[in-house]
Amino acid sequence: MEAVARRHAELAEIERQDEEVYRIYEISGEDHRAIEEELGLKEADGQIKLS
Repeated sequence: MEAVARRHAELAEIERQDEEVYRIYEISGEDHRAIEEELGLKEADGQIKLS
């Protein structure tokens, strides 16, 4: 379980950094969603892909 918790913490940090980049470069929410959808990171409804 410790490895799972560590992995969740690592993913949370990566997501925080991603959000910071979007903020710094003033990328709109709409563009943010389009980028993640195009990269295959999220579904159109905003859910994270688990594939």
